[in-house]
Amino acid sequence: PTWTLTLENLVLTDNIFDLGGCPVPDFLAPRESFECVIGPFECIQGQHTNTGTATGTVDGNTYTDTDDANYFGRCDDGEQPGTGTPGYWKNHPEAWPVDEITVGGMIYSRDEAIELMGTPGKKDKTFTMFRALVAAMLNVMIGNDPSCIEDVILEADAWMALYPVGSGVPARSEAWQENEWLYLTMDDYNNGLLCAPPRD
Repeated sequence: PTWTLTLENLVLTDNIFDLGGCPVPDFLAPRESFECVIGPFECIQGQHTNTGTATGTVDGNTYTDTDDANYFGRCDDGEQPGTGTPGYWKNHPEAWPVDEITVGGMIYSRDEAIELMGTPGKKDKTFTMFRALVAAMLNVMIGNDPSCIEDVILEADAWMALYPVGSGVPARSEAWQENEWLYLTMDDYNNGLLCAPPRD
């Protein structure tokens, strides 16, 4: 189709960051776009999510779109604290650097995540992936080298979005057989066998 409508009265906001310095145009003609770049900012350790919202009008009708940005803050002081296994994180809630964690697009409180990590779920491999993924995420958040695991974390997180914890993925399923390597890689990382050492 040929687009002929102009987007007017543009407003760009974020639930965390001040976008007042962004040069938002008065309107966007068909196929036009604009970019807002902010920062740099001081490093803040841990997992963060901010939501951007764009609003405009077309022929008097208001349209809005939102988009979440999820990212890990790793403030590297040159020292690695070492990785912990799922068992460590399950039994040391005081060591968690965050009060909640986002897995597969779903937000879990620390206590909810710990409860799920302690659920056997022997016939459901989503629990297996969840335990390893949460531990890997936490290990990165506390300042361990993420270079060998960050892409795996992203893929495992996408897998958890397709198969949320408790959704019933059997070990013999194609969904698990083709993606078990994600779990195995995170398990090695969490045990200090890859680019970060184990905890003392």
